[in-house]
Amino acid sequence: MPSMLLKSFTLVLAASLVSLGHAAPNPVDTASAAGTSVDGYSNTVFFSNRDIYKQKYQPQDLPLSDITYVFYSFVGVLSNGTVESSVSVDRYADLQKKYLHYAWERSGTNAYGCVKELYLLKKHKRMTKMILSVGGWGSSRIFRTVAATKPGRDVFAKSAVEFIKDWGFDGIDVDFSADSSQHSQIVYYRLYLDNIDYNRNKLQ
Repeated sequence: MPSMLLKSFTLVLAASLVSLGHAAPNPVDTASAAGTSVDGYSNTVFFSNRDIYKQKYQPQDLPLSDITYVFYSFVGVLSNGTVESSVSVDRYADLQKKYLHYAWERSGTNAYGCVKELYLLKKHKRMTKMILSVGGWGSSRIFRTVAATKPGRDVFAKSAVEFIKDWGFDGIDVDFSADSSQHSQIVYYRLYLDNIDYNRNKLQ
């Protein structure tokens, strides 16, 4: 049975294309505006929308003074490649939960939940970058289908960049599993990132 290799890529809008894996921290340029810590190292954590339930861990509990990047997971992908809030794994946690400091506000079309909390936290800690993780294990098959065609990759890239801009995130983490024995899929990953980078540049 072919081994499975988890590929996770990140594009930070405030900087050039970067790839963050699970290796030990490496020194980074302290002059960079994209998520640089005081001691010159980057520290990355994943925060899942499920954490607010069983673990009772809220966005406000994140020790941002020690964190360079927060990866918020997960948002899914439609079969045509579109990234949008309708594919949210948990809309209540992502967009609807009202924390005490704005419980009195009328909902309207405003976003609440973890998305708003992370945005507010980012305003107070500018050096910490908020990254939206798209995909996860359950989206692997859709990712492979979307990646196989240029229109699919184009839709994904454009909608992903617009999505993180609307939600106030700094970058996107493309998180999906693939058969490491298939070179074509590695090529598709590169094309994904090229398309995202192209759409990022159009927004600048």
